[in-house]
Amino acid sequence: AAALCNFSGSAAFVWIAPLLVRLQGPDSEIPLTADQGSWVVSIIEVGDLILPIPLGFLVDRLGRKPVLLASGPLFILSWVLILCTRSVEVLYVVRIIQGMGIAVAYTVLPLYLAEIAGTEIRATLGYFFQGVWYAGNIYEYSIGPFVSYQTLAWLSMVPPIVFLLTFVWFPESPYYLAMRGRELEAKKALAWLRGVEKEDQVDAELAAIKDSVEEEKKSKATWKDLFATGVGRRAFLIVNLVAASYIFSGGTALFSYATDTFTKTGAGVESADLYTIIMGVSVLLCVPFSGVAVDRMGRRPVLLVSSGGSFLCLLAVSIYFYLSANTSVDLSSFSWSPYFLIISYTVLIGSGVEAIVPVLQAEMFSNSTRGVASGLSFFLMTVTSFVWLKLYQVVSDGAGFYFLYSLFTFFAALGTIYIYFCVPETKGKTFAEIQALLGDKNEESTDL
Repeated sequence: AAALCNFSGSAAFVWIAPLLVRLQGPDSEIPLTADQGSWVVSIIEVGDLILPIPLGFLVDRLGRKPVLLASGPLFILSWVLILCTRSVEVLYVVRIIQGMGIAVAYTVLPLYLAEIAGTEIRATLGYFFQGVWYAGNIYEYSIGPFVSYQTLAWLSMVPPIVFLLTFVWFPESPYYLAMRGRELEAKKALAWLRGVEKEDQVDAELAAIKDSVEEEKKSKATWKDLFATGVGRRAFLIVNLVAASYIFSGGTALFSYATDTFTKTGAGVESADLYTIIMGVSVLLCVPFSGVAVDRMGRRPVLLVSSGGSFLCLLAVSIYFYLSANTSVDLSSFSWSPYFLIISYTVLIGSGVEAIVPVLQAEMFSNSTRGVASGLSFFLMTVTSFVWLKLYQVVSDGAGFYFLYSLFTFFAALGTIYIYFCVPETKGKTFAEIQALLGDKNEESTDL
């Protein structure tokens, strides 16, 4: 039930993708210019920027559950506004509201899931979270091309409504309850979550939670503490540069402009819709395999395959776009290649680099700085995502697709080089070992 918050956020993020081409067409219900369309896509990140800092305060004051529940009305309000208005300006407001809901999903939901999950399944939560996000993508990609603007809004309203009706019955996080000194409620919540009838069966786990709460109270940190040591600075740099390699190589932009991209590549609108659906399904199917590979092979090999493979796909598609736009070379025998390469890129980057960033956050930041570091990282990723979502249209229309994809290729190459030389392997290491590894400047991070 809690995962429906993430599903709703994903649907809100990408619903514009299958509609953008139609909204910019002659029969649009809300006629959009190319510039307005890029603002509709990118301004959602403004909503992402508004809430993270207040959320950090609210989740500790009000609790995880009430804040998560608040995302439901935000998403529902956005869809109601879409149904009631036909104004570009209101559409901007809608996207900001949806960004606020996504901020809740991306910052509070992982915290809630980590606190209610048993230790034996915490390692899989990152991939579950990512899988639910891509399922929300597919929901919009699959129904958007085949229904009207109003019908899509009605159907998109269903997930947040179901989320509210089901999650309201779930308990508050036992960790939060223990943190507030509500031990009896924490025990009841823990017993409910573990499916046991006798509350004393969870006494040992509750004791461990209380110990963690006490330890955290002793080690509260600020952003200054994060950068006070070389280990903290290096961990922050690694996590954010790996995340930047995903964003700067076009990851966020391609998922948002998918149908528009396939249309400009030469596909008709119906074919572009089909390619978008194939892309979403392909990424979702590959996420579980990526999770298995990360656990068995390690983080570095998967990161290198993901980033290096993305570079090769982007390089090939850049060459195709250049030859198509600037030469008379007959490319008819390779007309399938840009669709195959773009879909391959999204599979590689989405199930690899993007999915591993949360794992690196959890493993590299200390308990005392993890909250501060995650908040700052989310802020930086949101800003860079906003910039690239806006620049995608500006650069592609002004300089051509081949130049845009050449930029993506350049940043993918930089990301691959950085991962190879600077990102250490953390698989199978304790937190103390990881901290020691980050503090050892002579550590050979190239050992696979």
